[in-house]
Amino acid sequence: ASYGIGTDDYEENIIIDCFGKERLEEYKGKHKLDVCLIYAIDPLIVEQAPGGRDNAMVVHKDFFEDFSLPHKDGSFFLSPNRLIGAFLIDELIKDDSISQINLVTRKDISKQHEKIALYSIDFLDTKEIENCIRNSTVVFSAIGTTQANVGGDKEAYRAIDYDINLRLAKCCLGLKIPQFLLISSGGADALSSNFYLRLKGEIERDIFELKLPSALILRPSLLLGKRKEFRFGERIMKILMPLFSFLLPANYKPIKAERVAQKMNTFSKLGLIGNHVFSNGDLLKED
Repeated sequence: ASYGIGTDDYEENIIIDCFGKERLEEYKGKHKLDVCLIYAIDPLIVEQAPGGRDNAMVVHKDFFEDFSLPHKDGSFFLSPNRLIGAFLIDELIKDDSISQINLVTRKDISKQHEKIALYSIDFLDTKEIENCIRNSTVVFSAIGTTQANVGGDKEAYRAIDYDINLRLAKCCLGLKIPQFLLISSGGADALSSNFYLRLKGEIERDIFELKLPSALILRPSLLLGKRKEFRFGERIMKILMPLFSFLLPANYKPIKAERVAQKMNTFSKLGLIGNHVFSNGDLLKED
């Protein structure tokens, strides 16, 4: 059933059907439910919803977190730190108002252009970061990792997604850089029970607490992008997603990484002061 997907009654209808009307106040608006549209599913990954009725079955959050992030053996979607960053570089190269791009990475890359000054640094070293971003007018960050890349080590995950981005933001503050933009994630919430979403929420919160002159955070939803390699699962999902995307609320629709990169550059030119968050719905809006 659609449960009135895309309407204001969507969450309420699901809660009533799965848990009963008597538990509506307990769940509504509390961000306790993550709802996914599923075309087909293996019964082996379905489980009884805790505290739910007999007909309430769920797929655990960890499965979808694991499913939607890249793996060494190939994945359907790439995380923002890889794909958005690549498109953002192309956007900045095409932008005639930008004369120099200081491209700061954790690993050597082959990207070359007359605008680009490439720095491969140790992000644990504050001085190295400062030397790369000094005198910049805007700093874009798409730094992040995946569960697969850190072998499920949550401390290692935090050291990259949280520690590096906060260190970078603090360097911007110390150097009086006018603007800082960060790629976060749809659903980011410092109070979430989900490790990934909680971590994203914590970095958003702590960067905003720095009171930078201008701090813009983008929250893309499920990220779509092209690969050079053929991936059967990716091809299937690219066929299915356009069929169902129109049913989803704007903040849950999949979005192309290229569009996120374009919006990142566009938002940096708006002259915004203070802290601002852009939802997936904002990213999908036409200029």
